[in-house]
Amino acid sequence: MSNLVADPAEVKNAIAHIKGLQVPSPPALLLSISNELAQSEPDKKKIIAQINEDIALSGKILQIINSPAYGLRNKVKSVDHAANLLGLPRLKTQVIAGALRYALERSLPGFEAISEYSHCVGVAAQLIAKNTEDLSEEDAYIAGLFHEAGTMMMLQLFADYNDVYSQNLSQPFSFIELEKANYSVTHPVINR
Repeated sequence: MSNLVADPAEVKNAIAHIKGLQVPSPPALLLSISNELAQSEPDKKKIIAQINEDIALSGKILQIINSPAYGLRNKVKSVDHAANLLGLPRLKTQVIAGALRYALERSLPGFEAISEYSHCVGVAAQLIAKNTEDLSEEDAYIAGLFHEAGTMMMLQLFADYNDVYSQNLSQPFSFIELEKANYSVTHPVINR
């Protein structure tokens, strides 16, 4: 069977594993900022003020923009500067990413490494989208960010998953087999 087609028994097993998992709900601030960004003419100052109200979120946005994935020479020290560099559409994706990282880091030990990897994939997807017609850079970033959703669920399901995930760094080509052997379910099947 092709690697792109999941075995129905594997899908059924994955569904049984993830049934009842709780996904953290987005903070009210994220919803408020998203609503403002959805306006035909969003108020940039209001958005920056709202982000600055939440120290954790503003810190996450600065951490994201100062990550190696963006390759900036000078460190960005304010949300206002980040907003000017990114523009409002990209700022929206970073608000979503920052809020997601903050919510999951608090509830999932070991999320940091997965989060950084997902961010890098999101930035790579964004760069690819830049040269592709009819593909939004922001949508590409969000897709890259969420491509590891199955991994995040595995982290929630299995107490020792972070240790197994760490082995992925040294054995990336056998990681799926490692997941199957340890848990009888794999993150790509859960992603589907």
